[in-house]
Amino acid sequence: MSNVEEPPHKMRKKEEASSSLWLPDDVVISCMARVSRLDHAALSLVSKSYRSLVASPEIYMTRSLMGLTETYVYPLEASAVVVLDGGIYVIGGIIKENKRTSDVWLLDCRTHTWRHVHSMGVPRAYALAGVVEGKIYVIGGCDVYNPNTWGEVFDPKT
Repeated sequence: MSNVEEPPHKMRKKEEASSSLWLPDDVVISCMARVSRLDHAALSLVSKSYRSLVASPEIYMTRSLMGLTETYVYPLEASAVVVLDGGIYVIGGIIKENKRTSDVWLLDCRTHTWRHVHSMGVPRAYALAGVVEGKIYVIGGCDVYNPNTWGEVFDPKT
């Protein structure tokens, strides 16, 4: 037997192969399944092994078996979505009983929070939206047949 140490790069690979807690993966999965899904993104930054565990189907199956599933807010049906300045704008859509809405919501990607921003002048569903020079243009999707209401411009700075 030799007393020669392994090169550091080989030792690193061995360490990354198993979980950083030196526990069996099923124990780590059981513990991580109890953590809110909102915190999984932060946990995935710890190491490559954590990232693969957080993304594994075993986590979601374990959470489901434990009754720890969480509900999430997704864009409304038929809403228009644009990305601008670190935020995701969800514009209009269908609410109760196929009713169009004029609501505009902003998901701030830095703080992971939703907030209602100024509503549109006309309720819209299945509208098209795009960003031009920092302004959001929303076209169509209204059920009012007035050419003056077919489009709106939203300036998030004002």
